[in-house]
Amino acid sequence: MPAGPAAAGDALPLDRLDAASRAMLPPLRVSMHVYDPDPARRFVLVDGRRVREGETLAPGLQLVAIEQDGLRLDWRGRLLHLPR
Repeated sequence: MPAGPAAAGDALPLDRLDAASRAMLPPLRVSMHVYDPDPARRFVLVDGRRVREGETLAPGLQLVAIEQDGLRLDWRGRLLHLPR
């Protein structure tokens, strides 16, 4: 199945992730968040690197979708939401 925006409410907000799991995530410094109705024009700057939907942020961590209200991430099979 192709990667795409996830349905609202199906991702765990990052701040609700347990402390042990959060400690295993790499730091994510999002300095720019560009949402556009056209997926080809969406991108974020994470740790100074331009990243698009479907790209890997770190081993085991993929950017699934860039949404108006934040990012959907797949981390080792868990869908997470990082608010804007």
